[in-house]
Amino acid sequence: MDSLRFDPALKRRAIADRSFGTKSLTVEIGAEEFIPKPFHLRELLLRVQHVFERHPVRHQITCNGRTVELDSRTIVQPDGQRDYLPARDFELLQLLITNAPRAVSRNEIIDKLWGEDKLGNQRTVDNMIVHLRQSIGDANSEIIRSVRGVGYQWNAVSETPAVTGG
Repeated sequence: MDSLRFDPALKRRAIADRSFGTKSLTVEIGAEEFIPKPFHLRELLLRVQHVFERHPVRHQITCNGRTVELDSRTIVQPDGQRDYLPARDFELLQLLITNAPRAVSRNEIIDKLWGEDKLGNQRTVDNMIVHLRQSIGDANSEIIRSVRGVGYQWNAVSETPAVTGG
């Protein structure tokens, strides 16, 4: 795995202990909040909301040392450089990822990306695939595979889950 990730966790304890020792131990082991029993539901919901505000959910995939941030259409390169994908390239990437492991035909890509306008053609799709492969460091066509007579297939095993906490 290329990156560390943080998963906000909530722990409920059946102890109604309000002592300093219990609170400090809870914080020492990584808790951000300590809510002794009994508690009001409204207070619990507000504290949970604040945890998620401090650690917003990010949708990302890491492969080949590059992180694809789906929310911002950004690819973070191994050296930290951030590359922003054009809208159509990003739509193509999403289409391949969401249909994996099924191969997506060039005609299906054209239909999904250009709809009835049909402004794209098969060569346009091929060029977009070349650009995506360059962006994600797929020099050997191992992540975006060409499936002869069919189209293209997302073949990456993500090094990090698609959804992580921040």
